[in-house]
Amino acid sequence: MVFSPGHAWRERAPQRWGAAPSSLASNCKYTAALGGIKMNARQLNINDIDAVKIVFLNTFSKTPWNDTWTCQQLHEYISEIMENRSSLSFGIYQNDILVGIALGRIKSWYEGTEYWIEEFGILPELQQNGIGSKFISEIEAILSQKGIAHIVLLTERNVPAYRFYKKNGFEENSEITVFSKAVH
Repeated sequence: MVFSPGHAWRERAPQRWGAAPSSLASNCKYTAALGGIKMNARQLNINDIDAVKIVFLNTFSKTPWNDTWTCQQLHEYISEIMENRSSLSFGIYQNDILVGIALGRIKSWYEGTEYWIEEFGILPELQQNGIGSKFISEIEAILSQKGIAHIVLLTERNVPAYRFYKKNGFEENSEITVFSKAVH
């Protein structure tokens, strides 16, 4: 099982989602050149879906996730997150090119409003450069201004994302257990 943001309860096995059509790589692959250091974060909306799908595909189709999506599956999944009534999604841009995403939703709770991150990713070729930490910091500032009390997410312990979240001040809640069950 995979317990990354939004990857909870999904098996790693590629046959679960089926093989991607050969057109997927050419239609969805991120190919823009990246350079410079101008970075900015902003809130995303459904009009950003094509750029979001490109970043998502190029982040989660690689190790350690190895997700295999068709363009239709990916479009439906991202739409479900971004068109949700409580959706709140962010992007980080380098030279006006989307290089990272945080897709989530707002959840009202008795301890204060929470931001649940379903998907968080930075393009693999830009990871380990502080972009993800800068992005989390920008999101925290925006959420603080909105009066949101907590960020909540799920991830696996044996992937680099786990160490990333710990490094950025996230605390593991040892009292929570995630259950899943296949429906036959």
